[in-house]
Amino acid sequence: MSDYVRATSAKGESIEFEGVHFSSGVMKDVHWDRAGRDVVAFFRDPLDGAGLERIRAIVDVHRARILEGPGGGDLAALYRWPRDTVEYQGKLGLVIPRFDPAFFFAHGSANNDMLSIKGKEKQGKWFASARHRSTYLDPRERGEWIDYLRICIRIARAVRRLHAAGLAHSDLSYKNVLVDPLSGSACIIDIDGLVVPGKFPPDVVGTPEFIAPEVVMTQDLPLGDDNKNLPSIQTDRHALAVLIYMYLLSRHPLDGRKIHDPDDAARDNALQMGERALWVEHPQDDSNRIDLRHVNKAALPWADTQKLPYTLCGPRLAALFEQAFIDGLHEPAKRPTAEEWERALILTADMLIPCNIAGCNAGMYVFDNSRRPHCPLCQQPYDHVAPILNLYSSRGSGDFRPDNHRVTVFDGLSLYPWHANRFVFPSERLTGNERQRMAYVRWHDGAWHLVNERLPDMLELPDKKPIAPGQGVVLSEGKQILLSREDGGRLISVQVANG
Repeated sequence: MSDYVRATSAKGESIEFEGVHFSSGVMKDVHWDRAGRDVVAFFRDPLDGAGLERIRAIVDVHRARILEGPGGGDLAALYRWPRDTVEYQGKLGLVIPRFDPAFFFAHGSANNDMLSIKGKEKQGKWFASARHRSTYLDPRERGEWIDYLRICIRIARAVRRLHAAGLAHSDLSYKNVLVDPLSGSACIIDIDGLVVPGKFPPDVVGTPEFIAPEVVMTQDLPLGDDNKNLPSIQTDRHALAVLIYMYLLSRHPLDGRKIHDPDDAARDNALQMGERALWVEHPQDDSNRIDLRHVNKAALPWADTQKLPYTLCGPRLAALFEQAFIDGLHEPAKRPTAEEWERALILTADMLIPCNIAGCNAGMYVFDNSRRPHCPLCQQPYDHVAPILNLYSSRGSGDFRPDNHRVTVFDGLSLYPWHANRFVFPSERLTGNERQRMAYVRWHDGAWHLVNERLPDMLELPDKKPIAPGQGVVLSEGKQILLSREDGGRLISVQVANG
């Protein structure tokens, strides 16, 4: 262990850190602090005036706006946001909270950690392709499909909050996102490169697989050229769509069989990701489908878009993939927002049913609205009669209208305030009471029971029979249950799909 040195931070805090760095990135060298709370990342080269102003704004103004505002405590876990700066031997350093232990590999790679990654950061690249997961990672690190859905919710939420503040990440990719499938957690890093449109331009154009087509097309133009496209909120939206697609479907949306320049690999790649970018699952143009003859076996079955199409993610996410990779691929203004992704992901989570087959990597999968739902990975049919809770909400005067929101039933399903009232939506702004479970489902004596836990107005209709906390009601075909009498309160209509 190296000796510790001491410096005073910009906010007047005494910071002790190791004199020798333990890690290096493209622009910074990273040192452990003595207290075990932070790392200190020093820029190797001096920053110009604009760079210093950007860092001050990120550490002070934008950090306070996002992490000290409503829900800031929850948001803090989604970033590694610099909390202070320090100068030492003429170099500027960022004081950054250490990563949660969950973001370090506990077991590492396969075959007794053949790649020596145990104890290292869980960069998203290890989890974003089927080949990486199945070939390189210890099975205990991989997680299940449901875990990646949770990861995507957290990434979308983090990006949504940045964009709401007028900020763009500029290099959103699996390189700058840490993930933990075992807990469904995600954390965005390299916050010091945030772009403020019109004020702080980007330092980088991004990571190749995630750069928006319009940026790829003009990346060779010099800075200052009016025709050069730079990273922005709109290019973040493209990168976010690619990330979500890769985590849920384990393949890249644009990396298909089409060859644009057989004599120049660099130009071919630039055309593939830029001017001639084409979704591998485009419904009207199959010329860029993935060629399974040239796919590593470890990438299967995910590389097979016929066997595992994007539609397995459910109708809400399928519609956003179409919007991102058809309508918005070459028209940035048409790309889905981070908020739209977050909402669709959360509502998709309400449409999951479990796969109980040992060894299946799904865990849970999206109910496909069929009479005999089955797991897309192992093909095992669902072995229960599966009730569906169709949600309606009040619009005043006893008028209930459909919310296009459905919840699939499984043993242990929990209902929360956002299921009982359309004006509540799960986000970082929820209060303690809004996070509490309000009702739950149990399979008992051959029937599904919805048990009231905290809903004061729960009624069985049409007889308006009260269901007090602690009591339950059988979920049978056509049953109607009022969850709340409040404005926006929800009514459940039960539909049964045969398993």
